[in-house]
This record gives sequence, C-alpha cells and structure tokens, in this order.
Amino acid sequence: MADIVRWEPQSAWLVFAAGEMGRVSFDGPLTRICTAPGEVLELGGAGGTGIDQSDAWVFFDLDGAGLAAIVPVDLDPAGFGIGSAAATVAAHISVLLWRRAGGFTIGCRRSYADSFAAVLASV
Repeated sequence: MADIVRWEPQSAWLVFAAGEMGRVSFDGPLTRICTAPGEVLELGGAGGTGIDQSDAWVFFDLDGAGLAAIVPVDLDPAGFGIGSAAATVAAHISVLLWRRAGGFTIGCRRSYADSFAAVLASV
C-alpha cells in the first residue's frame, strides 16, 4: 500500500510506495498513481500535474523517541494520530512529518540531510 501525504502548499501531495506501487502515469489533465495492487488513485482537473521529486528529499523512519524535543508539534496521538502530517521545522530545518503505524517518518531537503542526521543522532 502506498502512503499519500498532503503537504504544503496545500495543493501538493507526496506519494510513497515501493516497486509498482507509486508508479505515476499521465493522461492529459489526469494523473494516475498506483497505490496498491489493483488500486489506482486518480488526480486531475484543471491546473494539476504530477512530477517526480524523489531525488530532492531524504526521509528517516523514527520510533518517536526524542522527536518532541526538536519539533514544535504536539505529537500526542489524540491530536496527531496515525495518518496525521505536518509541514514544520525541526532544529531550524524545514521538514515534512507524519505519523504512521509504529512511528514517524520525517523528511528534509537533500541538501540538509547530513546536518539533520546529526541532529537526529543527538536526540
């Protein structure tokens, strides 16, 4: 199953999947994203398109230990449950953060990856 995260700006979506899942195809104004075997999400309409930016981001999967110390987001599951996402900052670096079953995924721009990995190692 693919993870689909809406992020800033609010008209943008980030799709994560392995193998065939996550494959994007374009048909005029319609974008199709394979989200699971036999399942396709169709996005379309005026002014929409899909682009591959996978090389622009680095993502880290975390269990959440120490995360509250570096992000200004209330990570309480009652308010930030599984599937919740936020465009925020962590240690002064812009990040995308979302809760998934079993932990969190946090991503930053590739140019900040080394600095951000050092921050994560220190918490």
